[in-house]
Amino acid sequence: MERDQERVFTPIGGGLQATSKGMAFLRRLGATDFESEPDIRLMLPKNRVDEMITWFIKRERTMREISMIREMSEELTQEMDILTQMEMNALKEKEHIRFLGFGSGYQHKKNKIRLADIYDVHPPKLVMNKLVAASKGPNPHVIFASRDDIEKGSCRGEKIGSVSELILTPKQSISIKL
Repeated sequence: MERDQERVFTPIGGGLQATSKGMAFLRRLGATDFESEPDIRLMLPKNRVDEMITWFIKRERTMREISMIREMSEELTQEMDILTQMEMNALKEKEHIRFLGFGSGYQHKKNKIRLADIYDVHPPKLVMNKLVAASKGPNPHVIFASRDDIEKGSCRGEKIGSVSELILTPKQSISIKL
Protein backbone atom coordinates (compact mmCIF):
# COMPACT_ATOMS: atom_id res chain seq x y z
CA MET A 1 0.00 0.00 0.00
CA GLU A 2 1.30 3.48 -0.75
CA ARG A 3 0.59 6.34 1.63
CA ASP A 4 1.84 9.81 0.79
CA GLN A 5 4.21 8.31 -1.80
CA GLU A 6 5.70 5.98 0.83
CA ARG A 7 5.35 2.22 0.53
CA VAL A 8 3.99 0.69 3.72
CA PHE A 9 3.31 -3.03 4.05
CA THR A 10 0.38 -4.26 6.13
CA PRO A 11 -1.29 -7.67 6.46
CA ILE A 12 -3.36 -8.69 3.46
CA GLY A 13 -6.91 -7.72 4.15
CA GLY A 14 -8.52 -4.50 5.13
CA GLY A 15 -11.79 -2.91 6.06
CA LEU A 16 -14.49 -5.40 6.82
CA GLN A 17 -17.95 -4.50 5.62
CA ALA A 18 -21.24 -4.27 7.47
CA THR A 19 -24.48 -5.56 6.00
CA SER A 20 -27.43 -3.17 5.69
CA LYS A 21 -28.68 -4.51 9.03
CA GLY A 22 -25.23 -3.91 10.52
CA MET A 23 -25.07 -0.36 9.10
CA ALA A 24 -28.44 0.41 10.70
CA PHE A 25 -27.14 -0.89 14.04
CA LEU A 26 -23.97 1.21 13.77
CA ARG A 27 -25.99 4.33 12.96
CA ARG A 28 -28.16 3.66 16.04
CA LEU A 29 -24.92 3.64 18.06
CA GLY A 30 -24.20 7.11 16.69
CA ALA A 31 -21.57 6.10 14.11
CA THR A 32 -20.65 8.86 11.65
CA ASP A 33 -17.90 9.75 9.19
CA PHE A 34 -17.77 6.33 7.56
CA GLU A 35 -14.57 6.25 5.52
CA SER A 36 -16.30 4.35 2.73
CA GLU A 37 -19.67 2.69 3.31
CA PRO A 38 -20.23 -0.12 4.03
CA ASP A 39 -16.65 -0.48 5.38
CA ILE A 40 -16.53 -0.54 9.17
CA ARG A 41 -14.17 2.42 9.49
CA LEU A 42 -16.04 5.13 11.34
CA MET A 43 -16.27 7.67 14.11
CA LEU A 44 -18.18 6.67 17.23
CA PRO A 45 -19.06 8.44 20.49
CA LYS A 46 -16.78 7.28 23.34
CA ASN A 47 -19.69 6.06 25.42
CA ARG A 48 -20.71 3.59 22.67
CA VAL A 49 -17.30 1.95 22.10
CA ASP A 50 -18.01 -1.02 24.40
CA GLU A 51 -21.22 -1.79 22.49
CA MET A 52 -19.32 -1.66 19.20
CA ILE A 53 -16.65 -4.05 20.50
CA THR A 54 -19.30 -6.48 21.78
CA TRP A 55 -21.07 -6.32 18.40
CA PHE A 56 -17.80 -6.96 16.56
CA ILE A 57 -16.86 -9.93 18.75
CA LYS A 58 -20.25 -11.63 18.22
CA ARG A 59 -19.41 -12.04 14.50
CA GLU A 60 -23.04 -12.26 13.38
CA ARG A 61 -23.25 -13.08 9.68
CA THR A 62 -26.37 -10.94 9.32
CA MET A 63 -24.56 -7.85 10.64
CA ARG A 64 -21.04 -7.92 9.20
CA GLU A 65 -18.58 -9.71 7.00
CA ILE A 66 -16.85 -12.57 8.79
CA SER A 67 -14.68 -13.86 5.95
CA MET A 68 -11.45 -12.49 4.57
CA ILE A 69 -11.98 -13.80 1.02
CA ARG A 70 -13.58 -10.65 -0.49
CA GLU A 71 -10.91 -8.31 0.84
CA MET A 72 -8.05 -10.64 -0.10
CA SER A 73 -9.54 -11.01 -3.55
CA GLU A 74 -9.67 -7.21 -3.98
CA GLU A 75 -6.02 -6.90 -3.04
CA LEU A 76 -4.49 -9.94 -4.71
CA THR A 77 -6.52 -10.03 -7.94
CA GLN A 78 -7.64 -6.46 -8.64
CA GLU A 79 -5.11 -4.16 -6.96
CA MET A 80 -1.87 -6.16 -7.27
CA ASP A 81 -2.81 -8.56 -10.09
CA ILE A 82 -0.91 -11.44 -8.44
CA LEU A 83 -3.63 -14.10 -8.52
CA THR A 84 -6.44 -14.91 -10.92
CA GLN A 85 -9.97 -15.14 -9.55
CA MET A 86 -9.82 -18.92 -10.04
CA GLU A 87 -6.64 -19.13 -7.92
CA MET A 88 -8.23 -16.88 -5.32
CA ASN A 89 -11.22 -19.21 -5.13
CA ALA A 90 -8.83 -22.05 -4.29
CA LEU A 91 -7.79 -20.37 -1.02
CA LYS A 92 -9.25 -21.97 2.06
CA GLU A 93 -9.77 -20.21 5.33
CA LYS A 94 -10.28 -22.10 8.52
CA GLU A 95 -13.84 -21.86 9.77
CA HIS A 96 -12.77 -20.34 13.06
CA ILE A 97 -10.60 -17.31 13.61
CA ARG A 98 -7.26 -18.01 15.23
CA PHE A 99 -7.69 -14.98 17.46
CA LEU A 100 -9.24 -11.57 17.60
CA GLY A 101 -6.67 -8.79 17.54
CA PHE A 102 -7.17 -5.43 19.21
CA GLY A 103 -5.05 -2.35 18.91
CA SER A 104 -5.39 1.26 19.91
CA GLY A 105 -3.56 4.43 19.13
CA TYR A 106 -3.79 8.14 18.61
CA GLN A 107 -3.93 9.54 15.09
CA HIS A 108 -4.93 12.89 13.64
CA LYS A 109 -5.89 14.22 17.10
CA LYS A 110 -8.39 11.37 17.55
CA ASN A 111 -8.31 8.20 19.62
CA LYS A 112 -8.26 5.16 17.37
CA ILE A 113 -9.24 1.57 18.06
CA ARG A 114 -8.53 -1.24 15.62
CA LEU A 115 -10.49 -4.47 15.78
CA ALA A 116 -9.38 -7.34 13.57
CA ASP A 117 -10.36 -10.87 12.73
CA ILE A 118 -7.16 -12.83 12.08
CA TYR A 119 -7.44 -15.92 9.87
CA ASP A 120 -5.21 -18.86 9.11
CA VAL A 121 -5.16 -19.25 5.33
CA HIS A 122 -3.74 -22.29 3.59
CA PRO A 123 -3.01 -21.58 -0.07
CA PRO A 124 -2.44 -24.43 -2.52
CA LYS A 125 1.19 -24.86 -3.59
CA LEU A 126 0.69 -23.11 -6.97
CA VAL A 127 -0.83 -20.07 -5.26
CA MET A 128 1.91 -20.02 -2.62
CA ASN A 129 4.54 -20.12 -5.36
CA LYS A 130 2.95 -17.04 -6.98
CA LEU A 131 2.92 -15.20 -3.66
CA VAL A 132 6.60 -16.07 -3.09
CA ALA A 133 7.43 -14.88 -6.62
CA ALA A 134 5.63 -11.57 -5.89
CA SER A 135 7.93 -11.14 -2.87
CA LYS A 136 11.09 -11.23 -5.00
CA GLY A 137 12.93 -8.39 -6.66
CA PRO A 138 13.69 -4.80 -5.77
CA ASN A 139 10.03 -3.65 -5.56
CA PRO A 140 8.07 -6.56 -4.12
CA HIS A 141 4.28 -6.54 -3.98
CA VAL A 142 4.29 -8.94 -1.03
CA ILE A 143 6.76 -9.52 1.80
CA PHE A 144 6.94 -12.35 4.27
CA ALA A 145 7.76 -10.72 7.59
CA SER A 146 8.84 -12.37 10.83
CA ARG A 147 7.80 -11.32 14.33
CA ASP A 148 11.11 -9.47 14.67
CA ASP A 149 10.53 -7.65 11.37
CA ILE A 150 7.08 -6.52 12.48
CA GLU A 151 8.36 -5.40 15.89
CA LYS A 152 11.16 -3.33 14.34
CA GLY A 153 8.79 -1.96 11.65
CA SER A 154 10.73 -3.02 8.57
CA CYS A 155 11.69 -6.02 6.45
CA ARG A 156 14.30 -6.02 3.67
CA GLY A 157 14.32 -2.23 3.73
CA GLU A 158 10.53 -1.99 3.37
CA LYS A 159 8.40 -0.24 6.01
CA ILE A 160 5.86 -2.35 7.89
CA GLY A 161 2.78 -0.49 9.17
CA SER A 162 1.93 -0.51 12.86
CA VAL A 163 -1.41 -2.22 12.14
CA SER A 164 0.68 -5.39 11.62
CA GLU A 165 1.27 -5.52 15.37
CA LEU A 166 -2.33 -6.73 15.79
CA ILE A 167 -1.26 -10.18 14.66
CA LEU A 168 1.54 -10.43 17.24
CA THR A 169 -0.36 -10.12 20.50
CA PRO A 170 -3.73 -11.83 20.37
CA LYS A 171 -6.26 -10.67 22.92
CA GLN A 172 -9.76 -11.80 23.70
CA SER A 173 -10.57 -8.81 25.88
CA ILE A 174 -9.73 -5.15 25.70
CA SER A 175 -9.30 -2.27 28.07
CA ILE A 176 -8.77 1.14 26.53
CA LYS A 177 -8.51 4.49 28.20
CA LEU A 178 -10.19 7.08 26.00
